[in-house]
Amino acid sequence: KSPIVDLTTELNSPSGLFAVNNFSSLRSPDPSRSGIEACRTVEGGVLFSVKRSQTDYVAAAQLRNGGEDDVRSFILEMVLQEIPKHNVNLKRNYLAYGFNTITKTEYDSKRYAAFTRNYIQRWALEASPKDKKKQLKGEAVRPLSPICIYIDSVVPAPFVDNIKKAVEAWNEPLRKAGWKDVFKFSQRGEDAALSYRKIVFKWAGAYNDNNSTKVINSDNGEILCARVNLMDEKAKNLLNNYFLQCGQFDPRILKDNYSLDVRKDIMIPQVEALIGNVLGLKTNYAASSAFSPENLRSNQWLDQFGTSASVTAPLSFNYLLSASDKVTAANLLPRISTYDYEAISYAYGDRTLPPSFKAAYYAEMDKANPYAMGFLSNDVLTAVSAGMNNLKAICPKIPSILRKMNNEQNSWPQISEIASTAIALQRAYLLQVSKLIGGQSKRPVIPQVNEVPVTYVSKEQQVKAFEYLQENLFDAPTAWLKNDTLLMAVRSDLKDIMLSNVQTVAGEILSVETVSSLIGFETEQGSKAFTCDDLFGLIDKNIFKSYDPHATPSAYQLNVQAHFIKELLTCANANNITLGISDESAAIHSYLMRTARHIKELAEKHANPKTREYYQLMLMKLNQEYFNK
Repeated sequence: KSPIVDLTTELNSPSGLFAVNNFSSLRSPDPSRSGIEACRTVEGGVLFSVKRSQTDYVAAAQLRNGGEDDVRSFILEMVLQEIPKHNVNLKRNYLAYGFNTITKTEYDSKRYAAFTRNYIQRWALEASPKDKKKQLKGEAVRPLSPICIYIDSVVPAPFVDNIKKAVEAWNEPLRKAGWKDVFKFSQRGEDAALSYRKIVFKWAGAYNDNNSTKVINSDNGEILCARVNLMDEKAKNLLNNYFLQCGQFDPRILKDNYSLDVRKDIMIPQVEALIGNVLGLKTNYAASSAFSPENLRSNQWLDQFGTSASVTAPLSFNYLLSASDKVTAANLLPRISTYDYEAISYAYGDRTLPPSFKAAYYAEMDKANPYAMGFLSNDVLTAVSAGMNNLKAICPKIPSILRKMNNEQNSWPQISEIASTAIALQRAYLLQVSKLIGGQSKRPVIPQVNEVPVTYVSKEQQVKAFEYLQENLFDAPTAWLKNDTLLMAVRSDLKDIMLSNVQTVAGEILSVETVSSLIGFETEQGSKAFTCDDLFGLIDKNIFKSYDPHATPSAYQLNVQAHFIKELLTCANANNITLGISDESAAIHSYLMRTARHIKELAEKHANPKTREYYQLMLMKLNQEYFNK
């Protein structure tokens, strides 16, 4: 069979050499409407422009007006390219850093053993023999083949500058690793194709978030090329957050809530993070929590390190400031920082040490770890208190600030959007505090570097976290949110908003994950730990008023109690003891039964008849959903 026939078959097939069958819209192309549209040469290969068109029937159940055909057509660029011969040295993964990796099975013929090892994904940077000697002396040298950066012509001019600044910002970490002039920009049309040693920036496919994809040589981990999809949609979506969290420190956003300059500033760390990912770094969720409140209030510190130990961490603004802090607008955002420098030096240089900030050791997203969720600062409670104070200061001023803006921004929908964002931020802050209760930090064990796999949030911090929630959520609705204009804009009642937060936070506190962490803490540290009994004691005292039959809880506080009963029931039912009893289920069910006895007593003996009725309803729910099931 002719190679041309074979290649044509591959190009027209959804599987095989140019497999796209993971995408449902490309899985079954109609041969009569699909085919090769054009082809052209690229360096060492050929690029095919292939049309794929298919029709899928959408059933009536998915539509309101009966079934219909869904017709879709795509033009795909498919590249077949010979990669030049070159050396690629494998680099072992180091758990203290977060790199994308490949896995290889290696065989030891002398010991008759096989080992699975992880090697990092990175670009192949080669130096001439002469330059290698210079590198050994600490001098940065040019790679034999630079990485070509192509920026799509449809990218708006202001954001082209952003991309260039973000790319150039990585030159310094690469220089510290021994390389200079790693990137070269090109506007040649032939460089628009996703081919070897190219990074192509496209202004498309990023309505929810900016994203990147890489083509990897799975044999040696070499990154062959990458595409970055970006738009300013994510930056636009964050403008209201910036307005509320940083408005007191950056007057630009108070004059124009759609400020192009602010959008550009927000996009720069977003693009820097994307380039970090393209260079092989994974998102480091621990990096945002590496610095102290004192660090984040110091211009000198922020000038050098920014707000996070890594720009790859989830983007957060510096809301830890107060009006007395004289921090510049440039220091409200993260930048390429210490972890990034050291990770690049490990991947592309000769660094062998772990990150200098132990708190910045790589961690993936962990919902049980308040220091691996992208929260700002290593003191979550102080950061949240500052963030809440800033919300408290700006929320009453929102209508008057918007009145000074143009008609489009001084509108009821805009007030509604900002008010909704304020409520969402308050909820997010409260959730951050709730994560301290039962919080634990897990890190991989690395001999002589980190030999403690789990660190628990201290007892003192957990008690303070509960006290903060009691004062700012459980005791009464937030006073500073009692703003008729804002509440009218979101069409919600303040009590309903707060009780929704109560339900979410109570669900976090009364979860099997929290109980399991507290049991582990007690097992490890005994009386020094914050235990299940400590947590349940705080709930009894603060939420249920020690079950005092003469206490006079407000209607709001009674609703809070009802939500705690509901979440306790949810946790108990999700961890039933039918198939056996664990430490966690024993603690949960024991506390539920004890609470139920107290609620029964209050339902019978509370001094206030109306309050007694509330407890009778709670008892009814307990019986219906637990005891009488």
